[in-house]
Amino acid sequence: FSTTGSVGTIDPKWDAVNLEFGQHVDFGDMTNIRFHGGVQYARINGDVTINGISSARRFTMDRKFNGFGPRFGADLSLDWGNGFAVYGDTGMAMLVGKSKFNTSSTTTAGVVTATSGSTTIIVPELEAKLGLMYTYAMAQGDLSLDIGWMFVNYFNAEHAGITSGTATQSSDFGVQGPYIGLKWVGNVA
Repeated sequence: FSTTGSVGTIDPKWDAVNLEFGQHVDFGDMTNIRFHGGVQYARINGDVTINGISSARRFTMDRKFNGFGPRFGADLSLDWGNGFAVYGDTGMAMLVGKSKFNTSSTTTAGVVTATSGSTTIIVPELEAKLGLMYTYAMAQGDLSLDIGWMFVNYFNAEHAGITSGTATQSSDFGVQGPYIGLKWVGNVA
């Protein structure tokens, strides 16, 4: 991004791994819901660099969150036949983890100011997906290709220092937009 007299970069990174167990329930010939529960691990890393802001020549901030916790949700699918379906998925998690931050600013006179800290926090996570899916039935399960729109938000997951003291500010981490996915659901009998 760029503002008057300054140039900056934002480099977010997000990884999430879900381990879920679910129960598929049919509500008629064309409607089904999969209720699921399990655990989630999430890692969020946000690096911000701004050159030429205010009296500081360079400002950098590194914020990290690593969390683990329970997760549950439901996936609704309306089948159109021949493997095609429209779906809406929801999920939520409650993650416990460590939020860390490091900031530094360098003025034109060469004065460096730095802050850092960490705290253990509880982060609620919500997600929703809406899209189209094609499922191919295989001998040991189903292979599904889906495309749609996704929204994910981790509440108060990122923290940053305000001063060299203990005061911090928090912000959400969220992503939304189009996505494409591939999923295999195995049959256990």
